[in-house]
Amino acid sequence: MNSNVRRKFIKASAFGAVGLFASSQSKAQILNNQSQGVIHVSEFGAIGDGVTDDTAAIQAAIDYASPQGFTILLCNSHLISSPLQIGKSANIQGAHPSTRLVTPNISIAFNFKGSSFNLSRIKTTGVTLVNVEEDFIQLAVSSCDCEGFANSVNEYFILFTNTATKFNSLKFYENDGRFMCPIFADGAYEGIIYFENNNLLESTRFIVRAIGSNGNFLDSIIFKNNQILGMNNSISDSTIAARVVQVDANNEVQIESNLITNLETQGPSNLVYLRSGNLTAINNICRNAHGSEAWIHDKGVNGGAHIISGNTFDQSSVNTYTMDSIIKIYTGNNFSVKNNEFLNLRCPACWIWESVQNPNLTPKRNVIDGNVIRNVFYPFVFKILQPSMNTVISNNIVQGVSNPDGIVQHGESVPKFLFLYVSVSNGQNLDKVTVQSNMVTEMSTPSEFIRIYRHAIALSSNISNIMISNNVSDCSESFVKSIGSGIESCIIANNSGSKPANVFSAVQTPTKLLEVNNNFS
Repeated sequence: MNSNVRRKFIKASAFGAVGLFASSQSKAQILNNQSQGVIHVSEFGAIGDGVTDDTAAIQAAIDYASPQGFTILLCNSHLISSPLQIGKSANIQGAHPSTRLVTPNISIAFNFKGSSFNLSRIKTTGVTLVNVEEDFIQLAVSSCDCEGFANSVNEYFILFTNTATKFNSLKFYENDGRFMCPIFADGAYEGIIYFENNNLLESTRFIVRAIGSNGNFLDSIIFKNNQILGMNNSISDSTIAARVVQVDANNEVQIESNLITNLETQGPSNLVYLRSGNLTAINNICRNAHGSEAWIHDKGVNGGAHIISGNTFDQSSVNTYTMDSIIKIYTGNNFSVKNNEFLNLRCPACWIWESVQNPNLTPKRNVIDGNVIRNVFYPFVFKILQPSMNTVISNNIVQGVSNPDGIVQHGESVPKFLFLYVSVSNGQNLDKVTVQSNMVTEMSTPSEFIRIYRHAIALSSNISNIMISNNVSDCSESFVKSIGSGIESCIIANNSGSKPANVFSAVQTPTKLLEVNNNFS
């Protein structure tokens, strides 16, 4: 860059007589930086002592560098008194990891209304880092360290303020934060969010929220290898939700290899709260959600295909019964819940539920297989509601089922492995449920293996084609107990374990009942 051109630019940017080289850098250093595609804010008069107002100097550097694609380096500690404006594009980096923006009297550090913005190695306290005002192509925030205020929910890493924002790519990786809501992106659509390798302490409200607007959803979100250590710990309002990922997506919602601990709320608490998209949740460790709803909550507005595998859900420090279920999935979706570990639950491990929002659905195939469940302090381990079809519950190992506090659900308090329930008279059935090769031991007395219940008001809905085979149980009462009429077919075959009081008991015997080769002793 010709030095005369640079001098003219600096004059135009209201620096007056401030010279090009009024900094600690030599002319040779500055020219070398330029050749490397880098400029330093000190070239534009920034002091970096954390006391002198550097707003104008940094803004001048941004305005100069952006059209030419230069990387802008900040150093030390810069006081800014108004938000920095990112127009067309910018690439801003801290010269070292301790580079800080001091923001005592503003709530936003950067306003972004351009096409591309890369920001890295910046520290802030008590401020929203990036405010997104318009459609953009790509935004990347990396290696930043931001801290909000305790008992506040108003500091974000990235905040979308438009009701509809179209984008291609948002990348958020290797950041550290405390008392922050990382990404609020309601109305964002078409793009992909990448959220990876972040370390967040005592976050507030949500980690990533992107609720669709007018049918416009994200394309996908990739949420991997993050540590989320505590949510809502610092908030005095205990009813505020603690949701890690709350999104609407057209395609993939990938939640993989994250460590999530201590969702401290009496309101909803979720690893993922999903209304649309295909969920893959694998190899996550989830410990101690104290609120309501479910770790994985599929709301079931739009159909999807879900894989939930290899996760650990540990509720060892939770002593309340506010959570609906660990996994709560809408029956209109295909899903597979396989090879997960559930520890010390005061709710069901999995609940397949009907959606009042879409009553004319066609039930899909559901598989619950190969899970290990230790200590359920609740009336049932699994619950399936109408309408459901082609559900397979197999090869699960359950150790310890009891109800020490006498919790009553749907009029039920006796502990059981599975609860099949038809409660609405709408012509929708519970059909083709296969329960096979499960081992359920250390059940308290009294206990049942399966309860089948059609409510008296559900006169137009039936339960049929129930196959129960090759299971091992030490329940004390009925192995299978049926309440109500409308149960059309049930086969109980090749099961074994401790001898229950009855293999099958019913108020009304099913239209077709077959008991064969069961061996209880």
